[in-house]
Amino acid sequence: MNDSQVNLSQIARMAGVGRVAVVNWRRRHGGLDATGGTKESPTFSRVAAEQWLRALGKLPRPPRTSPPP
Repeated sequence: MNDSQVNLSQIARMAGVGRVAVVNWRRRHGGLDATGGTKESPTFSRVAAEQWLRALGKLPRPPRTSPPP
């Protein structure tokens, strides 16, 4: 696996949840297809995983470092 590929555990860390939550979201919402790995341990495009999490509203926003203008 390279930096452009992530597994379920890495996606879970991105979202601040456990791996089981990501598995459940995939079952419930679909929309994130594996690009490699195995059935038991699939891998995904990092970009696609980030977009998928954003679309579900599951990707935490980074904290603001400065007040808005």
